[in-house]
Amino acid sequence: MRALTIPAYGETSPLTLTELPTPEPGPGEVRVRVEAAGVNPVDPFIRSGGFAAMSTQQLPQVVAGWELAGVVEALGAGVTGWPVGTAVVALIDWVGAPGGTHAEQVVLPADLLAARPDAVAPALAATVPLNALTAHQAVTELHQAAGATVLVTGAAGAVGAFAVQFAAGTGVRVVALAGPEDEQTVRRLGAEIFVARNDEPAAALRAALPDGVDGVVDAALLGESIIDLVRPGGTFVGLTPHSTPSPRPGVATHSLNVHGDGRTLATIMDAIARGELAVREVETYSAAEGASAYARLAKSGRRTGLSLVF
Repeated sequence: MRALTIPAYGETSPLTLTELPTPEPGPGEVRVRVEAAGVNPVDPFIRSGGFAAMSTQQLPQVVAGWELAGVVEALGAGVTGWPVGTAVVALIDWVGAPGGTHAEQVVLPADLLAARPDAVAPALAATVPLNALTAHQAVTELHQAAGATVLVTGAAGAVGAFAVQFAAGTGVRVVALAGPEDEQTVRRLGAEIFVARNDEPAAALRAALPDGVDGVVDAALLGESIIDLVRPGGTFVGLTPHSTPSPRPGVATHSLNVHGDGRTLATIMDAIARGELAVREVETYSAAEGASAYARLAKSGRRTGLSLVF
């Protein structure tokens, strides 16, 4: 099979389309023929060596990629309910996985799979699992009841846009921090209060929210600068360990470690197919254009998901 490999760690390390052995599924696993795989900021982080100490993969055949859309191709022992040929999507748990999703074939546990509705094309579907499950798990971690006030930073971004929608769906009042040009977008997603991002976002939030909030999903990684906005009894959810503040008296903090969840992902995909959950448009690149996809991540003003098509 062909895979986009990282032969050496480094921020500018080349990406190489390499022939690797086709993986075989073990008990409880399936092999998926990948049609499209999402490209996210975490992938250049992998290339830089950010997960080198934790990954089971070895240079020069490290394969990045956390999410995919494809077709079930082979079943391991004991797997039922996923006939060969079923269209699926999935988020893998990359750190412990034998390989990433930037490959023509991927083996993964069957319980990570969700069916891909016909109404959601593979290239678009491949950009959903990582960002949507991150947002869903972050909102769930807040444990806020209807009527509470929840701040989502980076509200127009890949994770933030999903977080606004999921939070609004629980009945909380959503405060969205995003660029001035994104106000109407985040309001359509369900934000009740909008705060325009500027060069001093923490100060802007304090001015707009003098009474604070009950919870924060910090997709913009503002961290310590906004922890004092959370009222006693509230929760702050960060998306990286380095951007998650230490707990304060009466305020819980949680650094999210997103995990694959086929059951929840299935409900998300169905909501997208019914038009109940908004998703960003997608830009596609061939597997051979992997370096171009990585470069596109770094460009400002991007409002699309990115997929490698195999």
